[in-house]
Amino acid sequence: MVTVTAESPSPLDEPGYRDLVELLRGLGSVAVACSGGLDSSLLLAVAHATLGERVLALTAMTPYMASWEIAEARELAATLGVRHQVLELPLAAEIAHNPPDRCYRCKLKLFSELKKPSPPPRVVTCWPMGATGTICTTTGPECVPCAS
Repeated sequence: MVTVTAESPSPLDEPGYRDLVELLRGLGSVAVACSGGLDSSLLLAVAHATLGERVLALTAMTPYMASWEIAEARELAATLGVRHQVLELPLAAEIAHNPPDRCYRCKLKLFSELKKPSPPPRVVTCWPMGATGTICTTTGPECVPCAS
């Protein structure tokens, strides 16, 4: 159990947090792939605190996503005051037959679609993949979120 006291160091003083803020500042403007989950919510909040109006939240609405996830993403963006776009995407043909690498194919398709409407030059994300997320700082084919 962790006990936080007035003498505890601030999470804002953590090197990882400072590195994230510097990365975001260096990008100048970002579109955050926002699922409404913890990882993307934190990234969206830090991006907004760092870049203000130069942040866009993008959420994909697909046939296999729960409506409550979309609602949470919308609520988060509204609470933070971040511009938000929900992109309606059909079931990707690449995963319709449920292949063994469906997660990889789905994420690849999803992120290629999320990049399309983004006026900022970069899409950043912390999409949950086990215990880690991916920060995608490029828009080229080398950005493959879920590649292992």
